[in-house]
Amino acid sequence: MFNFSAINLKEVAGMQTVEAKLQEIVDFDLIEDAYNFTRALENKLVEEKLDQVDQELWLKYEEMIIVAKWISLSWLPEKEILDLFKKHLAKGYALEEYDIWERLKRYLLTLDFEDRDIFKEKIRMLMIRNNEVFTKQEPKTIQGWLQAYTEAVGTTKTASRISIARYFVSDHDFNQLTGYDKEKTQRLIRLYERLKLSSLTIDGLEEDVPMVLDNGDFVVYREGEMEVILKGDARVVKTDKGHEELDQVISKPNEADLKVSLFQDVFSKYNLDKEEAALVSSTADDIVVKTDNSLSNIAGILHQAILDANKIKVYAGLEILAKRDELINVLEGDTRFKNLAVQSNMDWDELLKFILQDELRSSENESARWYIDIINILKKNNSKEVEYLEDRAYFDRQDGSFKWI
Repeated sequence: MFNFSAINLKEVAGMQTVEAKLQEIVDFDLIEDAYNFTRALENKLVEEKLDQVDQELWLKYEEMIIVAKWISLSWLPEKEILDLFKKHLAKGYALEEYDIWERLKRYLLTLDFEDRDIFKEKIRMLMIRNNEVFTKQEPKTIQGWLQAYTEAVGTTKTASRISIARYFVSDHDFNQLTGYDKEKTQRLIRLYERLKLSSLTIDGLEEDVPMVLDNGDFVVYREGEMEVILKGDARVVKTDKGHEELDQVISKPNEADLKVSLFQDVFSKYNLDKEEAALVSSTADDIVVKTDNSLSNIAGILHQAILDANKIKVYAGLEILAKRDELINVLEGDTRFKNLAVQSNMDWDELLKFILQDELRSSENESARWYIDIINILKKNNSKEVEYLEDRAYFDRQDGSFKWI
């Protein structure tokens, strides 16, 4: 954790040290560091009463906190996330390499499906009332851009892809923009549209769901799009021809019926029992408090829960580590788990499946479903090593269950 205790925020050297740490956080997308930076700097500002001593300097530090909050968005409580969209959305889009939707999606994955829609609607309403100046080339606020866009496409409901594309091609004000002003305005509008989609529909579902179709194709449904991974026994190469084949699959005359049918199958199986999900969530909170958020202690509780075959505590521990992007580090590097792998005569990358299915004595359907849930969390964290673990479980539409490959 970054230590502010020895830093004098009123001195130039102090400001430079804090700025350097924030730049490192942004450059390397250090989510946990960003969260700790935010809390430590907030406490230091209160301690030194800088807002009463030097208002201009205090505002500069407050701007740094806002940047760090955007980086750590998925770790923040709901109130602080909503505040970012209400007052500081332009600051989020000033981070050119930062994908607001991807970071928001990580937070949404922690909510029940119905609660996601409520939260997305709150954000959308804050966006259309946001009066921050968004573009300089064509001076306009966030509210101004979204109002102009809504008038152009002629609907407050979800706009068609054709309508959105037509707006980007033909709107005069939008096409006066160049460079990043144009790119971020396009991203703003796409986020606004994405928030209209219900998580209770296949287009709006945030999870990636691998499955096998009736024709034997192995596909992944991702935000309403079906990506063919395996067609028959041959891997689909991502070429123009491959894309044409994919388009043919999803543009059949019964496309709507196919999507609804697929979603009903997947959603009914993937949506966890609410009582079970709530119990896992509360157990995870208890573990974090009990261990004072210590990685080693969390890993210790997880290891003991595995030995006790305590499913809820194991699920909670795995989710905590996955959300912190430490799961792979623990499985591969922690002595307790290395010993478990050796005793079971397997490599570390086989251990997660072994824990979920064999150690917990779970059914294939239950263990594979939880595996996919954990992999989705790792993907949302952009875990570099998730490739070693993915593509090992899928949803089999033929019999409506999750299976291991």
